[in-house]
Parts: sequence; C-alpha cells; structure tokens
Amino acid sequence: MSLEADFEFLSLGAIIQTFLVPTKDKPLNIVQSFPTAELYQKYNQPFFGETIGRVANRISNAKINSLNGKSYALAQNNGVNALHGGINGWGKRVWQGPKLVGTRQIPGVEGLEGGESVQFTLKDEDGEEGYPGTLDVSVVYTTGKQKVDGKEVRVLAMEYEVKLVDDGKGVEETVVNVTNHSYFNLSGKSTIEGTQVTLCTNEYLPVDDGGIPTSGPKAYESITPNKEFTLGPEEPNVDDCFIVDTKSDFLFVFQSSQSKAENGHVYLCTEMYLGIRSRRCLRPHQIPKTTIQVEKRSSQESLGKDASKQFWKYHNEGILKKYKAKLQVGSLDTKKAAAPPTPPATPPPAKEAVKPQAESGAVVPVPANDAKQAVDESEPLDPYGDLIPFGDPSWYQGYHSPYFNETHAALREEIREWVSAEIEPNVGEWDEARKVPDEIYKQMGTRGYLAGLMGMHYPTQYTQNRIKSVPPEKWDLFHEMLLTDELSRAASGGFVWNVIGGFGIGCPPLVKFGKKPLVERILPGILNGDKRICLAITEPDAGSDVANLTCEAKLTEDGKHYIVNGEKKWITNGVWCDYFTTAVRTGKDGMNGVSVLLIERSAGGVSTRKMDCQGVWSSGTTYITFEDVKVPVENLIGKENQGFKVIMTNFNHERIGIIIQCLRFSRVCYEESVKYAHKRRTFGKKLIDHPVIRLKLAHMARQIEASYSWLESLIYQCSKMGETEAMLRLGGPIASLKAQATVTFEFCAREASQIFGGLSYSRGGQGGKVERLYRDVRAYAIPGGSEEIMLDLSIRQSLRVGKALGMKL
Repeated sequence: MSLEADFEFLSLGAIIQTFLVPTKDKPLNIVQSFPTAELYQKYNQPFFGETIGRVANRISNAKINSLNGKSYALAQNNGVNALHGGINGWGKRVWQGPKLVGTRQIPGVEGLEGGESVQFTLKDEDGEEGYPGTLDVSVVYTTGKQKVDGKEVRVLAMEYEVKLVDDGKGVEETVVNVTNHSYFNLSGKSTIEGTQVTLCTNEYLPVDDGGIPTSGPKAYESITPNKEFTLGPEEPNVDDCFIVDTKSDFLFVFQSSQSKAENGHVYLCTEMYLGIRSRRCLRPHQIPKTTIQVEKRSSQESLGKDASKQFWKYHNEGILKKYKAKLQVGSLDTKKAAAPPTPPATPPPAKEAVKPQAESGAVVPVPANDAKQAVDESEPLDPYGDLIPFGDPSWYQGYHSPYFNETHAALREEIREWVSAEIEPNVGEWDEARKVPDEIYKQMGTRGYLAGLMGMHYPTQYTQNRIKSVPPEKWDLFHEMLLTDELSRAASGGFVWNVIGGFGIGCPPLVKFGKKPLVERILPGILNGDKRICLAITEPDAGSDVANLTCEAKLTEDGKHYIVNGEKKWITNGVWCDYFTTAVRTGKDGMNGVSVLLIERSAGGVSTRKMDCQGVWSSGTTYITFEDVKVPVENLIGKENQGFKVIMTNFNHERIGIIIQCLRFSRVCYEESVKYAHKRRTFGKKLIDHPVIRLKLAHMARQIEASYSWLESLIYQCSKMGETEAMLRLGGPIASLKAQATVTFEFCAREASQIFGGLSYSRGGQGGKVERLYRDVRAYAIPGGSEEIMLDLSIRQSLRVGKALGMKL
C-alpha cells in the first residue's frame, strides 16, 4: 500500500519498504530494503521496521530469572541468548493492516500539513517465544510536510502502543522493550565515514562480544554527550547499548535537518547523507526487568457488554482505583431513585418507653432519672464503608460507642479519601521501589497529620498546619488512633513505617522531655515534613535488653559537648533522617547509666546504610554508625543517666502504634478474604459456601474484635491517666495486647493466604495485599518487644502494680 505515493509498507513485520524523497534527478528511496517479501524472510532482516520484538536487546542465556516470582525460558536465537523477540519476533510476523486512520497530529511537530496515518496491529499470544502475557500491539505511521528553516521537508513519525490483555491466565506484568531498526540509504555510498551526527546520550552499557551487558551504566569519555561528532575509524560502537537522554526520543539526530524534535519519534531528512543504523529502545539498561507495566482491559468478547464479572474475577479494587479516572468514559446506574417520603398530616403520638420487666427473683437496675439517661446516651454514627461484618470497627457500622463522635467520623472520611485516591493504588510500586515518594511525606506535614501523632495535645505553637476536619482543641488520642488506623488500610507496613514510623517514636521524647530552645529550633521543620527524625535505640547486641546498650557518649573536658561512638541497627527511616533520638551510655552499667541525646546528622560523623529485610521494604530500615560525633549538651533529652524513664514512657506509645497497625492489617486480611470468598468458585460453589472457609473467617473475626475492644479501653485509660500513672499502670496491659495483636496479625495473614491459595504467593494482583502483609508479619512481631518478652513483662509489671495497690493473695 502506498500513502501519498511516497511510502510503501509491508504487512510482514509492519515494514516500511519505500520512503521516497525528491532529488534533482528522480525520487530516491532513502531506506535500505528488499524488492520482495520473500527476500526479507530469506535474509531474516526487517531493515526498516517500527517494532522487531518484545525485547530490543540480547537477554543472557535466554532467561528471565524473576518476574512476579517466576522464571521464564525464552527462545534462543543468538547462540545461547535471546535476541530481538526470539526466533519469530514481531519483525518476522504478518500484521493486520495497513488501515487508514485519518489525519493525526504528531507530538512535538508543529505546523504539519497533509498528515495522513496508517495503522498495523498484532496480537502476541501468551507463551510466544517464551514470554508471559498476551499483548495487543499497534503501530501507526504518519507522514506529512513541514517548514524547517524555510525549507519544506518530508516528515515520517512512528508511534506504537502496547497493551497487556487480560486473557484469564493471571499474567499482570510482562517484559516489553520495543525497538526499531532504521537502516537509511541516503546517498548510496558504501561507507558512513565522515557523516556528522549527534548522539543524544550521556551513558552506555559495556557489552561483551555477544552484545550482553557486562556492568552498570558508564559515562562516555571519548565523545562529548549531546554534541556533534564525525563517524570514522575511532567512533564509539554505535550498535551497543545506549542509555537515551530523557530529553530526546532519538539515539541520533541528523545535523543536516537543522531540527531537533524534543518529543515524538520523528526523522527529518533534507540532504543526501548515508544514514546509520538507528536503534531506539525504551530503558535498555533495565533489561531483563519489567520495562513497561501496561494497562489491563477485558477481552475482545466483552467489548460493549457488562464486563463486571470478568473484571472482578481477576482484579481487586486497587486496579480500578488506579486507572478509573484515566479510563472511565461514563457510568450506568440502573437503580431508580427512591421517591421522597410523604410527610404525615399530623405527627404520630409519642410512644411511652417500655421499661424492662423483672423476672421472678431477678434484680433489674432502674435509672433514677430516665430523662437524664436519654440525654446521656450517645446516638450511633451513620454506617460507613463497605459494611462487611467485622471488616471495620463496629462503630463504623452503626453500633453505639462511647469513644467516637462526629469529629472522628469527619477525620475518618478525610484520611480514607486521601489514602484511597493517592496511596493505596501506588503502594505496590513503592514497595517494590523500596521508597515512598518524598512528596507524600511532605503532604503528611502540610495536611497536619504529623503534628497529631505524638500522643499528646495538638501542638499549635510549633506549626501553622492544621488537620482540615478536626479543630486542634478537639484533638484527642482516639483521633490519633484513627489516623494510624486509616493509614494502615493501604495494606503496607512499609508505607506506614515510612510516613509515621520514625517520626511517631522519635519525636515524642523530644517534645515531652527536650529543652525548650532545642524543641523550638527543630520541631517546626519536623512537623512541616521538611525534616525527618527517628528513634535509635536497638544495637547489634542490645534489643529488648535496653539497659545493656553500649553506644557511648563521653562528656568533653569543658563540659559543653558529648562525643558519641557506637552503632545502631534496624533503625526505621534512619537512612533519610536529619535527627536521631538516640539512647547512649553516659554512666555506669545498667539502666541507671543510660541517657538520651538528640544527634544531628549535620554535626558530622554519622553514617547510615540501608538494610535489606524480609518485610516493610519501603520503611528505610537502617544501620547507623556514630564516629566521634560532637553533640552539644543542650541536646540532652531528659536528665543525664535518667534516659531509661524517657525510653520506657515512649515504649507505651510505640507499642500502641504497633497494635493499631496490626489490627487494621488483620482486618485487611479478613476483608480481602471475605471478598475473594464471594467470587472464587470451587467444586461447583463459592468459597464462602464451604463451612471450612467460614470457620477460618470466624476465627479471624473473633480475635480481631476482642483485641480491638481491649485497644479502645487502653486508649481511653491513657486519655484519663497522667503520664507517670499510665507508664506504671498500663505498661503491663499494653505489652500483653502488643503480643496479642501481633499473634492475631500473623494468624489472619496465614488464614487469608490459605483462602487465596496461589494468588497470595504471587506479588501483585488479587492476592497482592495478603502477600505483602504476610511478608510484614515478623516486622511487627519482633520490634517493640518480642511476644515472649511482652507476655512476661505484662505479668511481672502487672503484679508489681498490684502489690503496690495492696494486692491480697
């Protein structure tokens, strides 16, 4: 097929066979080509094709070692390696088309006239050449004319689109790294020596004789990046792995065109130079990792029909939340609006309240003042959420509660809206990247959330930020509980620890025990989200045994500074932090020789390195080394050698945070299981109809609800007791509930995994939340005190308190 009599295309490989440009004598075909399709097949060379295969470069040993937890063996067509999509890549297959698709505007090309486009499509089935996932591929060629420096030039743009099709096989990610081979024949010469080109790259990958990358990216030394150079005997190997400059979509820009397009894949040719092989890749340095994660859609059979059942069979709501705004073109609502109720002509007569009647021999308490009881009794708040029984706390579902009111409901709505829209759809990617974007943490500050997470009144004197839904004077511990709880609905311990982990345990000691000038100097920046702080207690040889830590702080002779030397391990957020609330030894052995210092990274001598751990991947777990760090005595938190009180007071707050997170994670496991059990069918019926599944759900729910009720009670006691009384009397119960909550979380994660089966063993997809939380279990069972130590502490401390109160045995 020809387009404007200047181009001819082949369905084989979607190849451009002819690209005619005018010369003084006659039109010249400026692409290298064969006259027939048979010759393309014989010599196995597309010469000028938009796409040649799923992967542009060679894959060593034709193997993808890990993609979604699986390995894949690919077709070998380059020795033991896989090259350009395998034996039968896209450049060797017959595409559907060409199809005229009308005039298109080429991105980055202004003033295009007479542009027309043709489209080729190809379906690449799951398992082709060993690659997972079915792909729909589309290539569009657009041609037109444009004025460049007063000259009219021909423009050819090549655009492609790749979509991963949901074919029911559960493949949610695949490897795609599309490229093209563009062999120009601009002058018919047999050499490219002397041709001037611009190389739009700063880095390349060294390769071996087989073209396999041998190391990480390296900078070019022989040429100046993004500057014109002349090809010759000493030119860089133009067929190796370039890392394309993000500001350009070419590997090469022909200087003769005098035009450098910033966007779009556009080749402008105005003079007769012999071209060079141009190979454009997407992120070639990341092969064989997933280079494109593309949108899913329903199969062709569902087009124009209600595909809800097919969608929910293979996806959870996270996919819909992530892509709905982008893909939704409308909505259908078949429900008829309810007619407004007709008001009665006269108000109904008041009914007399029915008082409970005592059975024979029973004693029923009768209120002294029924009217007063009616006033004091709180009305339940409106039901909220999905209303899955036990999927949310009971007060979400219309039950009475003495702890929560309209301000709590407003805060719940505010946080859930933010988490659902901006957090939950992305936590999987952030988890894999081991990092939550900095702007999310900044939002925690600007939204006022950080200031509400310190176990105290809202510190209006240190920040101008306010939580939109709750006035500062009404802020209480149940608001703080709710904030942590709703953030945890994102189902990622890594995310929660990233945004509140280090701050939530590192900042309260500073505020409660720090000297006023120190607090005034650094707290505003922390609360605004501009600076980060963490708690550094645990050491390589001192975890729960805090009294035996060895990180040492010696007072200088002039008494003005401490010199700190030592190491800390498993410190949440430490790699990103500016300040470290650090437990150090300033005196004799044991608890009476421990102090707490605020160490500033800017003082020098502080080195941090990220640790790879089983779970909470995006939390920034850190190993810290302090070498002769000079700390002003003004940075002492509390009193010298009395830091144990600071630490123990903070432990209650830390453990309550862990409890809240564990119980919400348990609810997520339970809720995901209930939803999946209503979709998945086995042996002719839904999972929920199997008694064994209902039994699992019942055991999950009973543990969650019992633990949550205890949590509410303890938070209420914290709100009524003073700091010292709460530390002494509640330390035991909080330790016990910490153990109970982590055991509940572990149980629910395991049972949810059993219900999901293989889906909870693969990262992402329907079972993605359960798989991620299962990895996080140990991160909650160990920090803040292991289960064994917590249970022992709970009895020891409770007995000690009992004796002090006159316990009778």
